[in-house]
Formats: sequence, structure tokens, C-alpha cells
Amino acid sequence: MEVGDLYYVARRLKTYAEHSLGAKPGDIEAVPLHQRLILKHVLQSPGATILELSVRLSLAQSMVSTAVSALREQGLVITQVDPDDRRRLKVMPSEQLKTWAATRLHVDLRAVLAPLLAGLSSDDRACVLRAFALLNQLFRSQEDVGVSREARVHEEVQ
Repeated sequence: MEVGDLYYVARRLKTYAEHSLGAKPGDIEAVPLHQRLILKHVLQSPGATILELSVRLSLAQSMVSTAVSALREQGLVITQVDPDDRRRLKVMPSEQLKTWAATRLHVDLRAVLAPLLAGLSSDDRACVLRAFALLNQLFRSQEDVGVSREARVHEEVQ
């Protein structure tokens, strides 16, 4: 497998995940995937800044800022100026988002991938799901390191 193959698989998985949600226009589920990722992180880390979200999600800061503005207009997040640094915004979940997340945000990966993996043996299905779990764990551990590094750099600048 080459880097081009990895990119292809990642793009196809992204498209598959988006279609598997079965969202209708106007549903929170219809929010673009990168905005859904932001919502998930805001729920996990209320008060995260635009920079922290950008680092954790490996998205451009301008993309996160634009997405947060759109999510704020939809009433899904609330932003507050950071009292320690008035140039930064802290992003918190709205009550609407909290209510929705309590019942709808967490979709089991096995259920989503079942049709895609149906032709594989049970051992191969388990292997694919384990690989996703390991990659998720690896990327999340790197996010924490990246956010810590970014915070240190920000503190050193001040």
C-alpha cells in the first residue's frame, strides 16, 4: 500500500461515514463532517479555544474559525472571549447541542461499517475494527501532545 492508497481509503471512508448518517436537510446530522468533529470536541472539551480545536483536529485555524461562526449562527455552540487573552475565543456547547448529543451523536462504528465489511470473515472484520481503534488511540495521544506543545509555544511568546 502506498501513500496515494492511504489517501484514497481515507477519502472513501469519510464519504461512507457521511452517507451512513442518513441526515436530512435541517438536521444537526446534516452539518458537514468537519463541523461535526468540532462539535464532538467541543462537547468533550468545553471551553477549548479555536487554536486548540485546530491542533486537535489537524484543520486550518481559519477553517475552524469559520466553522465555529457557522455553528454559533445555528445555535449549536456559544463563544466567549477568553478573560486571560481577549484575542482568543472559548467555544462551549449550547443547550441544544447537549440535548442532541445525549441521544444522537454517538453512532456505533460496527453498525456503520457492517454493510461495508459484510463480505469479510469475522476475523477480518474484527481486525479492521481493531485497526480503527488503534489508529484512533494513536491519533488522540498525538493530539494531546500537539495541544500541549502549542500551549507551551503560546506561553513562551507572551
